[in-house]
Amino acid sequence: HLAESLNLTLDERKTLAKAAVEVTAGRVPVIVHVSTPGTDQAIELAQHAEKIGADCVMAIAPYYWKPSQEQLTEHFAAIIGATALPFIAYNSPTIMDGVGIAPSTLTSLMQRFPQFIGLKEAGIDVVLTREPGGSPGAEVIRHILLSGIAKKLGTETEAFLFAAARDDHVRNTILPALQAGRWVICDRFIDSTRVYQGALGQVDAKLIRGLERITVGNDARPDMTFLLDVPATVGLARAQKRRGEGAADRFESESVEFHEKLRAAYRALAAAEPNRIVVIDGRAPREVVAERIWTIVEERLHPAPTAPIAAAAP
Repeated sequence: HLAESLNLTLDERKTLAKAAVEVTAGRVPVIVHVSTPGTDQAIELAQHAEKIGADCVMAIAPYYWKPSQEQLTEHFAAIIGATALPFIAYNSPTIMDGVGIAPSTLTSLMQRFPQFIGLKEAGIDVVLTREPGGSPGAEVIRHILLSGIAKKLGTETEAFLFAAARDDHVRNTILPALQAGRWVICDRFIDSTRVYQGALGQVDAKLIRGLERITVGNDARPDMTFLLDVPATVGLARAQKRRGEGAADRFESESVEFHEKLRAAYRALAAAEPNRIVVIDGRAPREVVAERIWTIVEERLHPAPTAPIAAAAP
């Protein structure tokens, strides 16, 4: 915790955390404080904590940018989804609620990831992750993609970058979780590439599917996908509210017309694969959306503790 007060660099904080793990040698739990001026750095610290064998990660509401409750939820959710370590979060000097998350934030997290709570109650271990990102290598590529640097190189180049990020993500996060018998919930995956770079970017569908076969294969292919469907104007307004005064990323900065085409492309995918993709009206209250999602999970996937899948042959 002192690392932040001492204004240590990210690398110095990593070194300090590793030293703490080595010095204590398992005699006491090591909780690594990962609060930083940015979510991406917090994720990097959390993943480092997991790699070196720390027992838990902790974060506070980032006072540097005075986040709204929704931004705070996004911040905590990203850190929670980055590792399998227990997570303590607080936004006052007192840790609140039984799991260390302020009640309003906990509620928001439950609503954003309704399957997470339900699956936990069913005795299923769950990994929450996202794309682009979700693993150390993929998070680096995420910066490149969302900054817009790659846009001028064309949609094919973006498709290859997304594929590179997905390959790292699948190899280092998704497959290890599945092989350990855990369920994986991912915020965006293969359908985003099919729509953004494929349908709208006009990258050849054969190339998109070929990259899928290489990076995802069969073991990491989704069993179910939920499409939270809202008009483009609603989605963009929510994105603006979520980021506050921050700048729009590479894709949020596109026009309303672009996003309406995105919506149509996603709906076309859902129509083509109704057994996998379930369309949910995202305009409904969060509680209603959460209940609909969980009902479908119970009906189709019959949650029960699962056995690990066999490791893929090298």
